[in-house]
Amino acid sequence: MDNGFLKCCLFLLTLCTGCAEQAYDGGEKPSKDVAVIKDSYTSTGGVKSDRANILAVDGDYFDGSPPGRVEILPGRHSVEIRCWHGGLLVEKSVGLQGHQGSVEFIAKAGREYEASCSTSDGRFVRWITDLTTDEVVGGEKK
Repeated sequence: MDNGFLKCCLFLLTLCTGCAEQAYDGGEKPSKDVAVIKDSYTSTGGVKSDRANILAVDGDYFDGSPPGRVEILPGRHSVEIRCWHGGLLVEKSVGLQGHQGSVEFIAKAGREYEASCSTSDGRFVRWITDLTTDEVVGGEKK
C-alpha cells in the first residue's frame, strides 16, 4: 500500500475524531445552540461490559454503524437505543429481553447527555443522563 495513501487515511480519521452525527435538517449550528447525546461503554467488572448504541433519534435511523455522538436541537426527543451486555469477544446477551428500546427526554442547548444500559431481572434497562448535572433525565436507571 502506498505510504501517502495511508497518511491521507490517517489524516481523515483524525479530522473526524469527536465528530457527531447531525440529527436535524439544515447546516451545522454552534455548540451553544445544540445538545449532544453520546453512547456509552461501561465496564461491569473484569471483562464484562454494558454498551448503549444510539440507533435513531425521533424515528430517523442512522445509516451504517451507530454514531458515537449525535447533535440534536433543544426540545423533546425520542432516542432509540440498542443495549449490549457481554464479555471479551463473546456476546453474553442470550436470554436477556429488550435489546432495543426508546427513551424520551427533553434536551437543553449546550448540554451533553449520555445514553446508558444495564440489566435488571433478565431485562435491559436504559436511561439518559445529563452529564452537566449527573441527573437522569429520561428512562430509569437501575
